[in-house]
Amino acid sequence: MMPKEPEMNTQNPETANVILGQFERAAPSKQEINLAFERHYNTTTADLWNAVTDPDRLARWFASVSGDLREGGNFVVDFEEGDASQIARGKVTKCRAPEEFRASWNFPGEAESRISVSIHKDNGGALLKLEHFGLSETAAAEYGAGWQAYIEALSADFKGDQARGPAWDDRWSALLPDYQHLLENAR
Repeated sequence: MMPKEPEMNTQNPETANVILGQFERAAPSKQEINLAFERHYNTTTADLWNAVTDPDRLARWFASVSGDLREGGNFVVDFEEGDASQIARGKVTKCRAPEEFRASWNFPGEAESRISVSIHKDNGGALLKLEHFGLSETAAAEYGAGWQAYIEALSADFKGDQARGPAWDDRWSALLPDYQHLLENAR
């Protein structure tokens, strides 16, 4: 499902972005967009699982997450403390540690969508597969840029570097035009 060769920003080769995500239009209407990422990390599957399901670890590279991340549980993702327009909510539909996590995703002003995270052993490390299903045409490119910025922040966190903060906004802004272009060409 991932592109064989990364899409590149050709507008300015000196600041080219390697695009990690891929869009697919959902059949039959092709009105909904699915987004997929794969990323290898030099860690164990158990450590990667912990990084994507433990609220303390999530806060370091993603956002403040509270609630019950077990199957059937409800959770809240607070991207910007004090701003209700930046709070996503969801319900865990599947949780099989340390391999698979699926949930509904409800963000203000958007139709419900779904997220899926799976983790696999990969060449002495761990492979993260993150998918976001049922996105609107309007939101898809923004989610593409956002998820990639978070996936990169997770890489920084594994290296012990600062993962969140103002640099995330800059990275999202740099990636957005490439994801908009990629979306225009999605089948």
